[in-house]
Amino acid sequence: MGHRSFCRLQFTTAAALFLGGCGGGDGQDSILTTLLEPINEGRLSSNALTAFFVESFAAFEDKANELRNSQKYKEQEISWYVDTNEDRQHNQDTEQLYNSYSLASSRVEYAHAVGLTGLGQTIAIVDEGFLTTHETIAGRIIDGGMSGDALSHGTAVASVAAGNSATMIGVAPGARLLFGNFTSAANLAEATDLARTVGAVVQNNSWGFPTIPATSSEFDRLFVQGNYRQYLTALRAYTQNGIVVFAANNDSSDSQSTIMEALPLFAPELETSWLAVINGVPEFDNERVLRADRVSAACLDAARWCIAADGTWMAANDNPNNQGYSLAIGTSFSAPVVSGAIALLAEAFPNLTPQDLRARLIATADNGFEGFAATGRLEVIPGSGFYHDYSEEWGHGFLDVRAALLPIGTPVATMADGRWHCAQR
Repeated sequence: MGHRSFCRLQFTTAAALFLGGCGGGDGQDSILTTLLEPINEGRLSSNALTAFFVESFAAFEDKANELRNSQKYKEQEISWYVDTNEDRQHNQDTEQLYNSYSLASSRVEYAHAVGLTGLGQTIAIVDEGFLTTHETIAGRIIDGGMSGDALSHGTAVASVAAGNSATMIGVAPGARLLFGNFTSAANLAEATDLARTVGAVVQNNSWGFPTIPATSSEFDRLFVQGNYRQYLTALRAYTQNGIVVFAANNDSSDSQSTIMEALPLFAPELETSWLAVINGVPEFDNERVLRADRVSAACLDAARWCIAADGTWMAANDNPNNQGYSLAIGTSFSAPVVSGAIALLAEAFPNLTPQDLRARLIATADNGFEGFAATGRLEVIPGSGFYHDYSEEWGHGFLDVRAALLPIGTPVATMADGRWHCAQR
């Protein structure tokens, strides 16, 4: 795919924790607008899966290809490896070379090709600090949030979700940003309440408790008896009308999820508004993902509400000249790909609820690649008869924004009670 950046990544323990879970054509004639029949307390709609934005992207292939090969896009076509022996050179025998292109593997260019940018939507980002004057995000930050110190991690996360400059483009470059702080339980509750107040469609969390496992005793210690009770109350209120996205841990050897990405195990009322995200590097063609390498923890206990995206980006940093960029790799940067995708869908489907948008991302996640082995099935909308396979390793598979904008599935049978069944991806 033309020029690739080539980067060496040297992980230390501290770096691993830092990067871890701690204009298009018209096309308007094919846009479907409908009045929805709410189900499940208004959070899921009966035609969440039958609505579509375009019937086909055939008329937009040239535009999508132009974007995919543009300078701002190609900045994200990156070859990289982990320098395990710290000799500052690639050892082909012991250090695997990864070829990442997150924008293209998530099919974001198709949304941009039809003019979707997340315009009118707000993405809330909870992190430790942000350089609010960076050229990728300046001018689209909502007043009243908690920006904290100017730090690279939060700035990079924000640029992946919604950045736009002469140098890079993020997933939802037209979206507004609301910043929050995770440095205390009180700050988390305040940030989540503010996200609800301003109507943020999604809240991105590229942080977590990497040493706290997802167990009922830890849930009780933190959220029932401990200081995070108010935060859980805020999450329950926010998820009535918004989606929470959490980065999974980065340790690929983990055998159990950590508490935050798996929180719906213990607070099941959160599940229809919750997404966990892992980091994978897919090999793909223009139709589908062919195979993939997982470079983070697996979905594990969070598999039922988990999807994958490539978290490799040349992203904004905290350089005080406001034009700095550096390599960012980890689930911290796959999560905002998914959060940005929610904002794109919110613009595309103004009559769908945030929970509907989440359902569309799950229903269209690409899980047909080599090595995917299903361990469960989820009925994406209760009562719809539409099921999607998931696995403990990959969850529902890789984010596919293009598929989420198209008609979903191929109806194969209509049941006597009016339900319909679809061929699965």
